[in-house]
Amino acid sequence: SHAYGFALVWYALLAIALAVGGTMLLKNPAYRSEKWMGCMLGVCFCTAMQMLTVAVLSANNVGNPFESRPSAETATAVFAVFLFILYGVITAMLAVFGGELVQKDGLIPEGEGEAGSNGGGFMQSVVPSDEGSYDPS
Repeated sequence: SHAYGFALVWYALLAIALAVGGTMLLKNPAYRSEKWMGCMLGVCFCTAMQMLTVAVLSANNVGNPFESRPSAETATAVFAVFLFILYGVITAMLAVFGGELVQKDGLIPEGEGEAGSNGGGFMQSVVPSDEGSYDPS
């Protein structure tokens, strides 16, 4: 259908925008803040879910015996599954190693928020620590 074709073209344009934005983010140290790395993580996750949706819709069309081009739908489904796995791996890598990519500036005190301290990781500054927690006993 025309709507399905439009959705695939739109997803392709979004993938190109993600590639350009991700390249700008990772190449330019000025953009590598926690905020922009979090946005990149979210966009990669949403793109992975979009590719999973495309794979399911394409696989549904493959089962239609009245489809005029089932081989094209099969190729689309396989490629969408491949992209889903690829974007999922990129998302996981950003979540685990994003702290090493964040550009440190003078606002973070020495020794805090660095990758490797207290286990490192990107979400370290977001997850509260046990220091100073209230113990009712």
